[in-house]
Amino acid sequence: MKKLHPFLLVFFLSLVPCPDARSQTKSNHKYVIRIRSDQKQSIGSLADMNLDYVSEHKGQTTDAVVSAEELAEISLRGFKTDILPMDPPGVNVTQYPSYDQVVDQLNYYAITYPQIVKLDTLGYSETWQMMIPVLKLSDHPELEEDEPAILFDGLHHAREPVGMECTLTILEHLLRNYGSDPRVTNWVNDNEIWFIPMINPEGYKYLVDNNLSSPWWRKNLHDNNSNGIIDQDYDGIDLNRNYDWGWITGGSGDPASWVYRGTNPFSESETEAKRQWALVQKPVLSLTYHSYGEQILYSWLDRPLSPDNNLIIEIADSMSVRLPRTGGIGNYSVDPTECTTGYSQCWMYGEMGTIEYTVETANEFVPPLTVGMQVAGDNLQAALYLLDRVRGPGITGHIFDGKSGLPVSARIKIMQLADQLVSPRMSDTTYGRYYRLLQPGTYTVLISKVGYVTQTIETVVVNENKLTELNVVLQPIASGIEEYSTEPGLSVCTGARIYPNPANQEANVEFQLSVESPVTVRLIDLLGREIRTLHQGILPPGRQLIRWNGKSNEGASVKPGLYICLIETKGGTSRLSLIKQ
Repeated sequence: MKKLHPFLLVFFLSLVPCPDARSQTKSNHKYVIRIRSDQKQSIGSLADMNLDYVSEHKGQTTDAVVSAEELAEISLRGFKTDILPMDPPGVNVTQYPSYDQVVDQLNYYAITYPQIVKLDTLGYSETWQMMIPVLKLSDHPELEEDEPAILFDGLHHAREPVGMECTLTILEHLLRNYGSDPRVTNWVNDNEIWFIPMINPEGYKYLVDNNLSSPWWRKNLHDNNSNGIIDQDYDGIDLNRNYDWGWITGGSGDPASWVYRGTNPFSESETEAKRQWALVQKPVLSLTYHSYGEQILYSWLDRPLSPDNNLIIEIADSMSVRLPRTGGIGNYSVDPTECTTGYSQCWMYGEMGTIEYTVETANEFVPPLTVGMQVAGDNLQAALYLLDRVRGPGITGHIFDGKSGLPVSARIKIMQLADQLVSPRMSDTTYGRYYRLLQPGTYTVLISKVGYVTQTIETVVVNENKLTELNVVLQPIASGIEEYSTEPGLSVCTGARIYPNPANQEANVEFQLSVESPVTVRLIDLLGREIRTLHQGILPPGRQLIRWNGKSNEGASVKPGLYICLIETKGGTSRLSLIKQ
């Protein structure tokens, strides 16, 4: 493309008429540009401009949608830019299914597959009060089961229908192959798989109904100036700048901006609906589909790195090798995102502990439908990989109250991973269940809750392709049982564990003594009543192994349930939980 001098370029482009002069003003003349990263000046120096970034390939190029005024400012700051085609031939957003057609399709699935599908309403859009459909896929869709949740969502931005098609392609594949493909059947039976194809239904409907191919509508339809009509140069809020993680430093405070973040985090009913859903479901993994850029974005670029940085990149790389670029040459890139802009993926990870990725699909906003469907199909295998990855490696289990036996929402901390930058990872309140995906290795796990005795479980081994089961009973401090501590350094006993756990008729109690010590190993029930003394006497330093045959002193089998094993030494007492099957 022949380049023009930037000042002449701005003057020339500003004379191009709007597609609909009645509904647009000068600020809505938008151009797609590619900012080259081959100069010394960092793209980060443009942060104050709050640009509508499309994709950013570190050290290479950055694409953005800008106004004529923004283009002039970027050029004045010394950046080299290229103008990209705004409306490639054959592009027509009305080729894609409308909002009503997608809702009809989801209703068809709910009617056709009632044994595994539940269609519900996530919430309603901000201005037009349109239903935001959410579909749950599981072998008992009407029940809240003790199973991991995985989420696939799309269309935060109205101009990105390929993301919607990605979610529908995954859903359709699972529905069509359930009962015939063992892998698909197991995924559906063992998980709760959720789909939100259209988080921004009103923005998408507005785009399609008006065939706004230029410019592409991005936001929802929030009436920012409260005049009762849609002003394209002022109304709407960018939903993917409205989450409460980096909100104040990201997006724009100007309602006229295409990346306007809103008046406060979660000000929009669409993002609040996803927030409320996530607080209940606590998904383990999530993909949120956008366009364009052909890249997988992960959290985060900032220093220090996120606690799960190595794991997050490993999973992203595993998806990338399964995700070809349009045309089949190469694969999607894996890139960090700054997490200072109010993104969904950053809030989901930082607050909820959900490893969510933003998948920037395709190489243009609205490719022809045939290309868009191919892109959605190309994304399928990467999505299915997540359904395998949720099975491990990692740890999972239940946390119970030692007195009542009820589930407890407690903190799960991996001592080898610094997590000061994120909210505590918690077990759920319904089952006391937690999931923590990890890389293979040996970890120290600390389980804590205010009002309970903290437990530290050392040498928890995480193996390839499976979840290590780690169930814990937390004893209330006011339970009538003496408060024991298992914090490292307070006891001559370290590395205590019980295996197998859960146990049937036999179990092994293993621990390490740093010095010779009198040792009593007792099994008690949740009311503090002694079931059996497994050992009493002096033991030398070193590794110790005490066997338990699952019988009481009288020879009767111990009833199935939750028990506590106390290892009492001269340095303190360690507590282990045991589930008797």
